[in-house]
Amino acid sequence: RSAITPSLETSQQSHIDDLVQRNRKHEQTIRQIKDELAQEKSRAKTTVHDIQNKLHAEKREWREACDTLQACHRIHQLRLQVELEKQRSSLLAEQELLRKEKVATVQREFAITKFQIQESQMDRRILELEDELAEVRHLYDEERHAFKARISKVTVRLEMQEEQLSASEQTRASLESTG
Repeated sequence: RSAITPSLETSQQSHIDDLVQRNRKHEQTIRQIKDELAQEKSRAKTTVHDIQNKLHAEKREWREACDTLQACHRIHQLRLQVELEKQRSSLLAEQELLRKEKVATVQREFAITKFQIQESQMDRRILELEDELAEVRHLYDEERHAFKARISKVTVRLEMQEEQLSASEQTRASLESTG
């Protein structure tokens, strides 16, 4: 019985050591993933902030740039697809390289999706700003018409008062000349 126990303890200790080593590897992987996630979040936050700041100043140019960017993106995406197919045909025997290419593809798709989401948000913001601009212009036109109407009324009253004043001065002058 005593011979079995040390062997069992050795086996269990070996198993525990293996689990501890695996746990450390997993913890290191988790830290790396968390660091990458934090960097990606920071980079995404910075990118969104920069884009929002530039949007107000470059609204007209953005529409044209967006069309150009989409065309370039389509060309780039087609080139990437062609390149991916070439690599797949030449690297079928090398599974590790294929796995790395799939990871790169997922990252590109994530970036594309993130860009499309940002583009959609910017398009909505442009529409909101255009609606606000139309409303402000409408209010401006209403106020301008109201001011013109008030100016016209004041002008008419001024002309009437000038006529009354002129008539009063003529009456006074005629009274002074007769008196």
